[in-house]
Amino acid sequence: MPHDVENDILVRAFRERYERAWSLPRPRQQVDSVWNLALQHIEHNTEPAGRADELEERRADLSQRVRDAAGYFNDAQQQYDNLQERYDLLASELEHALDDSARQSNLLTEYERSAQDFQARLEAAETGLRARRDDDAEIRLDRLKLSKELYDSRACVAKLELQVAEAERLQQEQQTAFQQRLEKERGQYRQQLDDLHLRHADQHAATVKEHRQHIDGLEGELRNRSRTLRDECDAADRRADALQQDLKIVSDECGRLRAQLHQEQEQNQRLTTELGLERQRHAHTHADSRLRTTSLARIAAVALDSAGSEPSHQHSEASSFQSRVVLERASSPGPLDPVSDFDPPSSPSDPFFR
Repeated sequence: MPHDVENDILVRAFRERYERAWSLPRPRQQVDSVWNLALQHIEHNTEPAGRADELEERRADLSQRVRDAAGYFNDAQQQYDNLQERYDLLASELEHALDDSARQSNLLTEYERSAQDFQARLEAAETGLRARRDDDAEIRLDRLKLSKELYDSRACVAKLELQVAEAERLQQEQQTAFQQRLEKERGQYRQQLDDLHLRHADQHAATVKEHRQHIDGLEGELRNRSRTLRDECDAADRRADALQQDLKIVSDECGRLRAQLHQEQEQNQRLTTELGLERQRHAHTHADSRLRTTSLARIAAVALDSAGSEPSHQHSEASSFQSRVVLERASSPGPLDPVSDFDPPSSPSDPFFR
């Protein structure tokens, strides 16, 4: 597997493990949930003021722990960024080494092409020398020159091959050193990441344990409070039953009084009816009495007029007669009318006597 692909896989695995560690349940969320539960408990139940202060101190302590954990994760993020920078630097160094190796390979190819050209020229010269057998001396001289040039070219090629071999050895050593350093740093990164996960897991477990103990305490208090409220509800139910019995007794008494009131209303209605009949009878009696009084007064007036007495004597007789009529009416069963109801004629010239 190429080193670049392996390094990318390791970096991706490191980032995934770091993000997974960062995505674990936040202590802050658990602190908020516990704090909200405590606030609801305080709102729905009457608690002393010291309990709220204690919960506030615990919340401040937990907030400080959350801030410490956030700083710890920020340090881990900074370490990861530093490691990423170092990895980029090593990758750039490896890329430069590969570029140098490619440049030296191109140079060796150029030298080989030059050697091939020289070999072609040498073959052409040899062909010319075979065609020019007349001039042996010149051919020998040219051959020596070409041999010397060939020797120099071969020496140059050997020197270039040595340089290429040295460059390949240096490149191999650099790659080996880089691989060893990368493996060493990779092991260090793995160890740091494992230590980071272990410390975070221990801290998270301790925080969860502390929160669980606090929640258990709150649940115990809530159970005690619920038991007390249940006892109070039972007592209230017993009082309600007693009040229900009293209400039933009062209802029966109200029914009896209602029946008695109904009887009294019927009796009052009957008495009212009798009183109306009595008033009608009394009105008829009173009318009969008035009619009788008026008739007697008229008879008395006629008698006085027929007697022809003196006016003073007539007036005294009328007065005595009126007094007697009043006495008779007073002795009668009906009610008495005022004297003004009796209206005797003032003089004999009344139209009644005409």
